[in-house]
Amino acid sequence: WLKRMTLSGTADVGGPLELKGTATDWSTEPFLVAEPGRLSLAGAQGDRALSLGLTSDHRREAGSDSLEVTASGVGFPAQTLGEGPYIVAVGAGQADVRGRVVLSEGRLNGEVALKAVPASLEAAAPGGNPLAARAFGEALKSLKAVELKGAVAGTPEQPQLSLSSNIGSAAAGARRGAVGREAEERLKGVRAQIDKAFETKAGPLRKTIDGQAGELLKKLGLGDARLNSVQDSLGKRLKSPLPIPSGLDRL
Repeated sequence: WLKRMTLSGTADVGGPLELKGTATDWSTEPFLVAEPGRLSLAGAQGDRALSLGLTSDHRREAGSDSLEVTASGVGFPAQTLGEGPYIVAVGAGQADVRGRVVLSEGRLNGEVALKAVPASLEAAAPGGNPLAARAFGEALKSLKAVELKGAVAGTPEQPQLSLSSNIGSAAAGARRGAVGREAEERLKGVRAQIDKAFETKAGPLRKTIDGQAGELLKKLGLGDARLNSVQDSLGKRLKSPLPIPSGLDRL
């Protein structure tokens, strides 16, 4: 039964980082110990920090182990994300990471999150749709950091990790927007073709209707000749020309 032990050492977190901590209640017969085994380590220097906590509880047959890690100021090299026609070049930078994984009854359950601030983010689309590539590049300009979230499941022999990121969301949104704009442009072309076809068919009909309306106005005494007669009569009375209101001269 290891009741308590003080630990110290170094870890490579963007360079050597001094760590200190303790280990308590570790035993070859854990069911005889009142508390689960625990291990904790932590250290910080400038922007870099690391903390690690491990709990192992095997006081009952269905034991469990959990690990929690938090790190900040972790350096990472430049890299390329994505595949196929759309890729993202991520410049070197620093990241903060936190994660927690539990192993209980042979099953894994946990989550991990990363937030990185790269020196640059650039989109490329070799062989991809130029419109989508441009929209993707514009979407990346609004991102100040790369955020990654993941869920852990499965077993230690066959772990399963599902990931999502704000880059993936930006790429999907940009492509959706690009497709929408492309469809809108095509729809404008279709509308123009429909309008042209309608004008071709409706033009003669409109002229016929306008002509018939003109004849009706003449019969009612409201044609051009009648309007001119009224204008001349009123003009003589007012000693000045009387303009016909805009539009009436075309009836």
